[in-house]
Amino acid sequence: MRISICKVCNEPAPLYGVTDFNKSCEERRGRYLPLTGVPVYYHRCDSCGLIFTSASGLLSSPVCNRDRVIEVESISVDGS
Repeated sequence: MRISICKVCNEPAPLYGVTDFNKSCEERRGRYLPLTGVPVYYHRCDSCGLIFTSASGLLSSPVCNRDRVIEVESISVDGS
């Protein structure tokens, strides 16, 4: 089981869930991005309830190239 340390209170934060890197809030509107196969693990603090991920390093990886970021931002901003 994956355990992390809470970024707020330094208490244990076990694995809460996992999703694909391309999971998007736009899926509620029927817009789906292709799966990358890159997991993003979320942890939930047992003490304060904070839900967080340590996946911020993925933003500089080859999975997240500049074109993809711009495409996702334009979908989210203008709603088209």
